[in-house]
Amino acid sequence: MHGEVLARAGEDEVLLVADIERSDIADARFDLPTLRDANPQLISQLIADT
Repeated sequence: MHGEVLARAGEDEVLLVADIERSDIADARFDLPTLRDANPQLISQLIADT
């Protein structure tokens, strides 16, 4: 899945739709350190404090 183009758009505004596997979503989320290492409790606190 890494680096595979699932859909392309032109210059105009457009809604892109692509079929993806749920396991690919989980893999991508784990591969992104910001999502993998996120602390949900801390994020909830930060949002509540604003």
